[in-house]
Amino acid sequence: MDGNTLDTERSPEGGIRFHLSDDRATQADIRLRRAGARWISVSQSRGREVTGIGPTARAAVVASLDWLGPAAVRGLLVDLRLLDVSVLLAEASAG
Repeated sequence: MDGNTLDTERSPEGGIRFHLSDDRATQADIRLRRAGARWISVSQSRGREVTGIGPTARAAVVASLDWLGPAAVRGLLVDLRLLDVSVLLAEASAG
């Protein structure tokens, strides 16, 4: 997918699904949802699925991607599609 493709959507289970990629071909499909006071992120990348839990959405996403290594995580977190995720999270919090 190119950087202009919007592939962030609400998932049927009440969370958000999105895809991130960096400039070195690392890609991850992520499902993110709130569970009480915590966030749960499930990432799929390189044939592996990892669950991360954190006090914030960002912390949970980082926890689910951490196994890829610091450089890959940094690269994925600068993907501009995270702005779409932030908008959906803000809308969900307001409504």
